[in-house]
Amino acid sequence: MQAVCVASGDPDTAAWRRWLTPAQLPNPDYAELADSGEFRFQSIDSKLSIALQNMVDAAGETAFEVKVRIRQRSQVLGKEGNFLMGREILAMMLDHFRATSKDEVLFNASHIHKLQYRGDKEMDKFLNAWIEIIANMKVEDIPSDNTLRDHLLRKIDGSQALHVDLAIFKGRDNDDGKKSYKELLEIMKRHIARVREDRNIAARDKFATDYTNLGKPTTPAPKPAAPTPTPKDGKTGKPSAPAPKGKPGAPVLPSGTPKSHGKGKGKGGRRSRSPSTKDTQDLLSLPFQQRELQTW
Repeated sequence: MQAVCVASGDPDTAAWRRWLTPAQLPNPDYAELADSGEFRFQSIDSKLSIALQNMVDAAGETAFEVKVRIRQRSQVLGKEGNFLMGREILAMMLDHFRATSKDEVLFNASHIHKLQYRGDKEMDKFLNAWIEIIANMKVEDIPSDNTLRDHLLRKIDGSQALHVDLAIFKGRDNDDGKKSYKELLEIMKRHIARVREDRNIAARDKFATDYTNLGKPTTPAPKPAAPTPTPKDGKTGKPSAPAPKGKPGAPVLPSGTPKSHGKGKGKGGRRSRSPSTKDTQDLLSLPFQQRELQTW
């Protein structure tokens, strides 16, 4: 009904409500609905027919029987040179899904008992479901306010977020006006409003921080990487000399012809001289692997 009134662009919404009413009645008169009526209703009636047929097609198996009825009715009207109007399809849909009981209600008292409180994080969902169940019950089935208060209190009694408020609430006398079903609802609504406000403030602060950071989202600073330990010589415990340049993994070979380590004699039968200080310094300047091989 809202979509029809908006699509019409007519401020006289009461006239459009009256125009749709015959399609909403039980056992509708389809002959009456086949005639759109005044000129201003004809265009919307045709557009409503197309929109509802698309809805039925998209519904799949759920609206299969309605789709069959629409096809059969369209075949009959097609032979007469007419086509199915929007109000007729609306009447078919409502008539198909209408309950047989005269008292059409969605919920009853049993749904109140079945509704479970699933924790403080879903308090808003629970409260909305609770209110909707009460609103869609028959008036004579709705329990009294005191009964609703007791039921609701038992369901949320374990709430940590409302622990203080509920302790004060339960400590009041039964004849206290603030120990009522309405006040219990207000306690839950106030907490939900505070949580929503805190969430909005946090979102606003994050936006302000990101904005001052030139639009870049704020991320925690990366932790500094631990320094890589320097490899040490297994014998001396001192840092090892850097590996020789060249291809990685290539073996280090001694340069030149290796010296003999036997107890030979020099010229004139004298023993070879001991290494000088310069030779020792030259030897120490070599990388560790070459130094070992050279000494050997």
